[in-house]
Amino acid sequence: MSFHCSSSRRIPAVFACAWRAVHLIVFFGYFSYDIFDMIQQYADALHGLVQNAVATTSAGVSRALPLAFEDWFSLMSDVRARNKKVLFIGNGGSAAIANHKALDYTNAGDVRSISFTDPSLLTCFGNDFSYENIFQKSVSYYADAGDMLVAISSSGSSQNILRGVAEARKKQCGVITFSGFAKANPLRAMGDLNFYAPSENYTLVENAHEILLDAFLACWLHPRFKGEAASPHITFTPPV
Repeated sequence: MSFHCSSSRRIPAVFACAWRAVHLIVFFGYFSYDIFDMIQQYADALHGLVQNAVATTSAGVSRALPLAFEDWFSLMSDVRARNKKVLFIGNGGSAAIANHKALDYTNAGDVRSISFTDPSLLTCFGNDFSYENIFQKSVSYYADAGDMLVAISSSGSSQNILRGVAEARKKQCGVITFSGFAKANPLRAMGDLNFYAPSENYTLVENAHEILLDAFLACWLHPRFKGEAASPHITFTPPV
């Protein structure tokens, strides 16, 4: 969309150009407001989804998020005290989260962490053992008893994730899961702690998972706890 004002034209032409300019300003002003509204709506939806995230134990018992974080603290403290490691698995966007969090939990959290996202490793296992077994084989080779597996899946039904978790159980690893979509997704019943984002929107679920993982790390690093299990007598309030 463009317009041209020539100084050689008569005065009415100047007014016509000015009127067009006003229209452009109004158009782009409304467009900007629409964009900001959409951004705010998305942020509100994500905020609500994180607040409504549900945590459950291996027995299916609901845990308020602060209490679930305390449980997580205890598990993570044991991993670090015994010099064990955290293993992250995920597909697609969840694989990117797994990569990112493995880096953050190692570098900032001071807990040895790895993710299984190397293309050579995954294509080798996928070619030789099928794609459904890529994480099962990865866990079988690299996990040790006492490690912690963090399994991230928006649907909670990806076969390669489920088989990876099953292998971690065989290896006597702790398991924390992050899922979304259907309430009865199978992954949600497989972890020591299970975090569920009640939405079927991929981007919202993935971002909610990453926020919860980031929030835990922020709390883990907070001077009040500094990587130690929270006292059962403390009402845990994540730092602002």
